[in-house]
Amino acid sequence: MKSYFKVFIIGLKYIRQWIDKTKETYIYAAIFFAFNYLLISIYLIEKKDLDQRTSYALGVITKFKYGKNEHAIYEFYVGDKTYIGSEGFSRMSKIRVGDSIIVAYEYTNPHNNEIYCYFEYRLDRSKLPDSVFYRQAIDSQRRPLK
Repeated sequence: MKSYFKVFIIGLKYIRQWIDKTKETYIYAAIFFAFNYLLISIYLIEKKDLDQRTSYALGVITKFKYGKNEHAIYEFYVGDKTYIGSEGFSRMSKIRVGDSIIVAYEYTNPHNNEIYCYFEYRLDRSKLPDSVFYRQAIDSQRRPLK
């Protein structure tokens, strides 16, 4: 019976040493989760503000940024001021520089914005001559807006 007790005490000593060594790991993990919680909270607050105070403006795609994170850079005007935004363009497969977009922005803070939809140029032979293009607004899933 005495040997089981000694093994138990030795096990407790190893657990204590392990906890002492991993305190830093727990502190870093706590900081990581707190930082992510803060970022997610800020994102949700901005998204809710954008949903509550939405206005729309016409914009244009000015350039693409390639690299680790691919983004489409766009500009839009509110009054006489120009605002710049960016959005990942993996969901926008056929968009090109110079294409028109509709930007949803928070009217109290235009820096909080996102692309609402963009225009796709396509040929409709039933309504127009063969050489004339027209614009049709589409959403992020490539479905026409009505």
